[in-house]
Amino acid sequence: MIKTRTSETRILRRTQNPGRDVRIALNRRIQAIFDDESFIALTDEALRVAAADAATGRPGQQSVVANMFFRQLIAIYGSARRVQAELRHGRRWFHYRRQLELLFPDDRRLRFAPVPNTTSATRLRDQTLKPDAARFQAVFRLTAINTAARCGIGCGTGTNLEPAVNNTLLSDGTVLKAASKYTPGTQAFCDTHKMFHDRRSDPDASYNTTGGGEKVFGNKFVIVSAMTGHANEIFMLDVIPVSKTEGTDSEMAALFTSLPSIVEQLPDMQALAFDKALRGTWVTDTWNLGLQPVVSIYDKTGKSTDVIHIKQITFTLPNGKTKPIDVYATGGHAMIRGIASGDDHWIPLHSTKVTFHPNVSGRERAYTHYRVPTGSACHPSHWGATGEIRMNPTGAEGAKIGEHLRALPADDERYAAIYNRRQMTESLNSWIKAQLPGRRARTYGQANQNIDMLFLGVARNTLSELHYRDRIANVTATVAVG
Repeated sequence: MIKTRTSETRILRRTQNPGRDVRIALNRRIQAIFDDESFIALTDEALRVAAADAATGRPGQQSVVANMFFRQLIAIYGSARRVQAELRHGRRWFHYRRQLELLFPDDRRLRFAPVPNTTSATRLRDQTLKPDAARFQAVFRLTAINTAARCGIGCGTGTNLEPAVNNTLLSDGTVLKAASKYTPGTQAFCDTHKMFHDRRSDPDASYNTTGGGEKVFGNKFVIVSAMTGHANEIFMLDVIPVSKTEGTDSEMAALFTSLPSIVEQLPDMQALAFDKALRGTWVTDTWNLGLQPVVSIYDKTGKSTDVIHIKQITFTLPNGKTKPIDVYATGGHAMIRGIASGDDHWIPLHSTKVTFHPNVSGRERAYTHYRVPTGSACHPSHWGATGEIRMNPTGAEGAKIGEHLRALPADDERYAAIYNRRQMTESLNSWIKAQLPGRRARTYGQANQNIDMLFLGVARNTLSELHYRDRIANVTATVAVG
């Protein structure tokens, strides 16, 4: 007889095996909305925008709070029809409405508001949220950072060279597949009217190539996140659309519209892990913010493997004397020239630390400190010599260093330990797409999808905070019992 695992057995094994996914009950996720700082702040902002619009035009007839709650439930349930069915069940909507009244007493229409529906929620999006999307995005970023900081983000004990996991910013681009697979201009023949008509398509979507080489028709977004280092505790700090009309025609341009604000609110962050889109002058801009760029050298043309002269650096020898030595770079390594058997020989330098010094302009001056390895093929007086290289000089020198030099080269074992944290961004991207119908965007147009992404960010952060609270509660209980 073949034994099968029941759902109770699977849940029991998850709770017993450390590191496995312990699911959060749906009811807990819904109740967490009423305590979530991001949802409360976004709803308050929507009330202010709606009140300002009502003062200059026809006042709205729908409850802003009820429809904000409805949109947030869609991000949790993944289906508007399911949300409507749940709210119509028994006295469930009456219960939720009473809780919302206590949080938002200024919404006079909430007390007698009927169960929201997709029509009223769409009207709220088009009239209130979408016209002021930048304002709501700023509110989400501020409150999401507060939530993440409350759960330990930015409180690590790492160094600038080897940052702690919760002091590392993780970022990646993701493409939401268009709601319709048809491109603009695609037509179909209608048998009823005996004529061709345009198929519905996403007006902003375009073909994007993913990291795996797959071409996807949809809209691109950049997500900035951070994690605590424990399972399921990853926080979305911001989501930025990549759009030519908004002046963010590349992933890096979109990222750096948000990154300075994040660093300002989380000043203890030490590094940024991104893919190879982070290169050249963008590497210099990352150093300027006081972050170490954890990314390998972009070597599409093969030129980055060439040996490039950086500059002459003054090294301090072990005997206290100083000596200028020419430093070169290739593949991210800083090197000096040595002599081995009469032939030129390159000696990779070992990075020991990264330091930042404030500049008058507000930018940080970043320096990587290097040491000549003992026993290397150079004059013995140079063994253990130390020197420092500025990683973000201005002008052409900064661009050259950004293309060819890293504090941690890709073949350094310390680099792998930090860069592998980026795998969590892929898990976050998969989680986001799993909440969408058929892993496609729920709405048409990038502006509408941007609003959807903000509510998904709130749902993700509340879920991560619940996992964090459960972990802390279990640790506290274990210590108390011990």
